[in-house]
Amino acid sequence: SGVLSVFSDTPIAPYLDAPRFGLSEKNMGFLALFSVPVVWGTYVPVVRVLYESDPPVPGVLFSAAYFAVASLSTLALLIVFPNLD
Repeated sequence: SGVLSVFSDTPIAPYLDAPRFGLSEKNMGFLALFSVPVVWGTYVPVVRVLYESDPPVPGVLFSAAYFAVASLSTLALLIVFPNLD
């Protein structure tokens, strides 16, 4: 059961119960904590480069790309940590 049970009949099913990259749960937690400042620290430079480009990226396109990255990241976390009830 759980959120990922909808994937039980899909090609990714064998990977759902695979070991988590050979890392302990504690080390996975440290990796997650480390990722937060990396993500926040790279956001402003990326946005600056996108809006200073010629021609600038339309706001709608940037928002759609931002939403897609956030959605794919959340799906990846659900796959890596399937038992976050």
